[in-house]
Amino acid sequence: MGNGKKYGYEYLWAVSGENIKFISEEGYSPYLEINGNFLNEYRIENEINVNPFIRFNNIFSKFLEVFKETEKDEHKELKKRIVHEVSMCLREMDYVTGTTVIDIYCENILKDIERGDFGDELMRDFKNLTEKEKNILVLLYYDKIVMEKESFSVFCNGIKYFFPDSIIYQKKHERKKVVIYINSEKKKENRRKVKIMENLFLPLGVKVKYYWENHFGVINVEKTLKLGEVSVF
Repeated sequence: MGNGKKYGYEYLWAVSGENIKFISEEGYSPYLEINGNFLNEYRIENEINVNPFIRFNNIFSKFLEVFKETEKDEHKELKKRIVHEVSMCLREMDYVTGTTVIDIYCENILKDIERGDFGDELMRDFKNLTEKEKNILVLLYYDKIVMEKESFSVFCNGIKYFFPDSIIYQKKHERKKVVIYINSEKKKENRRKVKIMENLFLPLGVKVKYYWENHFGVINVEKTLKLGEVSVF
């Protein structure tokens, strides 16, 4: 079996082959269902460390808690066998239901935000968004942490999505100073979206100045110099 370490979120149906053994040991990622390299040439079986609590907490939580209370070897072996067999069954169910990689990852990011893992302020602001807006922001965060896109690039993509006519200026010799023109009213809901994107994506040290609705004047660009429609920069 080749290296099953794919790019992005790993979970049960991503594992192929027959000579595998699912285990559940400490040290797994809170976001990754499948942890580590699938292939270990020094073992007879390919042991795959599983975090069963991402999607199957209702199945595994009480069961594994019982086994924590005993140190008997026979109980440890029974636990290992059950974890493996149940995981194999769940893997087959994954094939049938057609669950996608991004769906599960984004679902867990959304849960983390809504229960305050990203801070109470962000949690409160997030509650005021529409479901579509929430999904877009979660997808952008997925791009940042899973696809490893550069944070400022993700921030700019978010600004462009929510405010399509916006213009982003970055000073050539001062890359951490940014000016953004947003062709929308400076309403509470719009400012809230910008604040959320700053909290999620804006790199530390980057300073942003916003111009709402009226573009600042640019010398020799007549459209930006109309009387009553110019902001001072």
